[in-house]
Amino acid sequence: MADTVVLAIFAFVYLGMILGEIPGFALDRTGVALLGAIALLATERVSPESAWDAVDVPTIG
Repeated sequence: MADTVVLAIFAFVYLGMILGEIPGFALDRTGVALLGAIALLATERVSPESAWDAVDVPTIG
């Protein structure tokens, strides 16, 4: 069974990506994605090690 916290964060981020921003927040798509990543780390749904492994450094560079 899927974790409802993860699904809620996913829905929030996906909505932000569709709209380009979240109304009421001063966040663009990048900010929404970063907030979603922070939320997953804060709720301990993703470990810092697995989050770091998911970063594609050449793409960011």
